[in-house]
Amino acid sequence: MRAIDLFCGAGGMTSGLCRSGWNVVAGIDIDRDVGQTYERNNVGAVFVHADLRLLSGEGL
Repeated sequence: MRAIDLFCGAGGMTSGLCRSGWNVVAGIDIDRDVGQTYERNNVGAVFVHADLRLLSGEGL
């Protein structure tokens, strides 16, 4: 299954989902400072710096 991690932070949830067989393709968070850590912790998942309140369903 594929997933997007909302409010991803440094990627703990993404890591757990990947270890459970999920394919997490991206993590989204408003805090740009966690982006490098997120991608380092979750190789293959892309960090997206965005405010979810401003994204549309199509934007996701």
